Amino acid sequence: MEIIPLDLNESYWLLDDDTLALLRNMPRSAFSTYPSYDELTANIATYAGVPQESVCLTPGSDEAIRATVRYCAKRRYRTLLILPTFSGYEKVLMETPLETVRLYYREQDGTFVFPLEETLQCIRNKEVDVVFLCEPNNPLGSTLGDSAFSQILSAAREVGVLVVSDEAYGEYGGSSALQAVAQQPVIVLRTLSKAFGVPGIRVGYAITSREIAEELRSDLFGTLPWIIPGPSVYAANIVLSRVSELQQRKALIIEQRAVFATALARFPHLLVYPSSCNFILTRHSRANEICESLASAGIRVSAGERKTWDDTAKELLRETLRFAIPAPEHMAAVVGAIEQVLDKEAVSVL
Repeated sequence: MEIIPLDLNESYWLLDDDTLALLRNMPRSAFSTYPSYDELTANIATYAGVPQESVCLTPGSDEAIRATVRYCAKRRYRTLLILPTFSGYEKVLMETPLETVRLYYREQDGTFVFPLEETLQCIRNKEVDVVFLCEPNNPLGSTLGDSAFSQILSAAREVGVLVVSDEAYGEYGGSSALQAVAQQPVIVLRTLSKAFGVPGIRVGYAITSREIAEELRSDLFGTLPWIIPGPSVYAANIVLSRVSELQQRKALIIEQRAVFATALARFPHLLVYPSSCNFILTRHSRANEICESLASAGIRVSAGERKTWDDTAKELLRETLRFAIPAPEHMAAVVGAIEQVLDKEAVSVL
């Protein structure tokens, strides 16, 4: 049975054949020598449009999150977490004694509403020292919008609160804190796993001030200097050298996202939320049944409420399913499988 992996937000069909051919032609030196990170750091800096000294490489953005939380823990920062968010933040923060203030999205008219006023008040009253943002949001797929994002950055700058902006899906949409790095305490977290389609190589990076970047590098590389393997470095440099080709494929994912959303919206009682990511979140009273039925057909999807440990966030995500965008050749099969479990008339995708 062919497996269609839609559960981990992998753009599993992103890489083009030419890029794959280059990756398969990896030289012996990628395996037989210790890696150097200079070229990769330079390539990421060029791609992001920032100085090299602002870049800290990490073995996946998960380790960027851990290093950032350790940075905050050393200073005993009070943290602000707006839920639901990427569950990695919940998990890592639970491993520390840091005091965490929690605010929550709410649902209104088929969209998720960010608690902007509560967030601004918390920052302006200096109730916290760091705010973690996931922009665009995983698992919701929503964005703050440029105005709200700017207001948060401005309020944080006025009182010296650190902003951590997780932009793992930033290439697909949403606002960015990159321009604020030179103006205030900001750490931007990014990855090659999503828009570059290579989660298997485990390469992420943080962009921040020179001082913070140096501390993050010391934390990550100070004791064990070769934490990103040579083959991963080689693969990362290859995909970064082919940005234009991957941009075209990314545009196709965004196009297919619209096709998929339109197809799903034709099912009665299936609520489809707007998305600025490479996935779509939906809600249906038979979500668990849909998930199990799709799994038996080889289509893996993710139950939203399993993406958090927080009871309030779980309630917001109850009866939701998160689908990565299927490949064009899998679109009809995925929609057809959903149609079967819902016992509805066939839906034409194209």
